[in-house]
Amino acid sequence: MPPPAVSEVPWIGESITRLMRGGTEMGTLTISRFFVAHVFLIPAFIFALVASHIFLFRKAADAQYVPRPEWYYLPIFQWLKYWHGSAAIVGVLVIPTLLVLAILALPFLDKSVERRPWKRPAAMGAYAFVVLSLVGLGLRSQYLHRHDSGVAQQLAKQRTEEHEYARKPFEPELSSASLAAANVTLADPLAAKGKTIFEGRPQLLWA
Repeated sequence: MPPPAVSEVPWIGESITRLMRGGTEMGTLTISRFFVAHVFLIPAFIFALVASHIFLFRKAADAQYVPRPEWYYLPIFQWLKYWHGSAAIVGVLVIPTLLVLAILALPFLDKSVERRPWKRPAAMGAYAFVVLSLVGLGLRSQYLHRHDSGVAQQLAKQRTEEHEYARKPFEPELSSASLAAANVTLADPLAAKGKTIFEGRPQLLWA
């Protein structure tokens, strides 16, 4: 049965419920419709969103912009640089999957009652290796950014532009129609005089 929230949608809730069920009651059509939605419609919707995102990004992005993640993503960013072509599947999928499975299986493999870290060299060594590897990859990524002159200059330029943009006062964007209407209004002598009085009002109050 679809969630109650679906049937409670005003005006069209009952129609959506019948569409999801394939009738007034649940049956084989319900299973078929959910299968089609999960296998075809939802993936197609996701692919459409990804395609539109890539299209809009390629249309509006600066070709000189150098994308860099935040510091906590730098280890993964650096890790992906070492895998190219068909070998990328190993670094992107196989090794992370094996690592996650090893972490999940550790409680079942290590059944010792000892829980003091210095008494568990294998487990603590594995965790220390992963943590130090992530720290090393992050430091390596930052080192490469600083010593690549072209990338370092572009990153410095981007940081400067971001800081300047953040320091600017908020100014809502107006459409061309709004600007045209504002210009027409200010062309009226009475409106221009009112604007002058309004802008000078704080000085008059403090005088």
